[in-house]
Amino acid sequence: MNEMPAKQPQITEVRAELRHYLLSLAIVLNDFYGDHALSSLLDKAGSGAGDYELLESADVQRFRLCRLLPDAYDYAFNGRVSDIMEVQAYESPSYFDQLTDFLAMVEGNSLIEVVSNDIPQTDEIWQLGGLRILADTGRARACLDEGLPLDAREVALLAGISERSVQNAFSLKGPGRLQAKKAGGVSSVDAADAARWLADKKGFVPTTRIRIDISGAQPAALNTPTDLRMFLGAMLSRRFGDDLRRASESSGIPEDSLARMSAGEKPIDLTDAIPLARAFKVDVRWFVDQVFRNRFPKEFAVLHGE
Repeated sequence: MNEMPAKQPQITEVRAELRHYLLSLAIVLNDFYGDHALSSLLDKAGSGAGDYELLESADVQRFRLCRLLPDAYDYAFNGRVSDIMEVQAYESPSYFDQLTDFLAMVEGNSLIEVVSNDIPQTDEIWQLGGLRILADTGRARACLDEGLPLDAREVALLAGISERSVQNAFSLKGPGRLQAKKAGGVSSVDAADAARWLADKKGFVPTTRIRIDISGAQPAALNTPTDLRMFLGAMLSRRFGDDLRRASESSGIPEDSLARMSAGEKPIDLTDAIPLARAFKVDVRWFVDQVFRNRFPKEFAVLHGE
């Protein structure tokens, strides 16, 4: 039984873990199907590079699990629903269902395990388990939002406390009690009672819709990759009516790159920040800061004393 609350992983750790698993999978595929097994998928046919090098590049972001990761992280841990996650969190199978299925595949595969253990870690520090916490927390929040029953672990993840503490609440009296129902040896809590109980817990973050307001002054900060992507989309709509050709002519950034940025398939790099700021007619220094904050969060925190 889990005695300690699950520690929330950093998004950089989760991303690195996912990339590591995908890289392991690519190497196993190469062993079965030969070099360039993923070349056509990554639009790199005939590049002359092996899949190991391909998957270590930014092209990994094209995979759906990677592309949607920032929005999924924001939803699961921060309770912030983006335009993309409003669909992906509640459909069947949801993003979190698919992430769970992916973990079941790679964690139960002895070949992938052997390869994974042999791959040296990059500069991105991570520990196994962050992806599992993300998947479980996201599914728990989706259950709560959709009015579906939750088990003790799911309630604990949302509250940021240990599973034992939740189970203890099953036997309390008064408002601190959680009304549990038992079926097949498993206890569950109705979503309405879980929401009532969670509302008093310091670690619980209610679900809210992300809104990027560009009608007046620019936002104080774009704190997450989701905020940055949504700001980009809003400005493309406001300044160029979603006409990527015009936006490309104004910024000098290729249409394909702009489309991939707005879809979350490509991160906004520092080299993109100045031309985008000028095209959007926003403060250049402010926008460069926002891109730097999201691309290099640790370095940004050090330089700004956060």
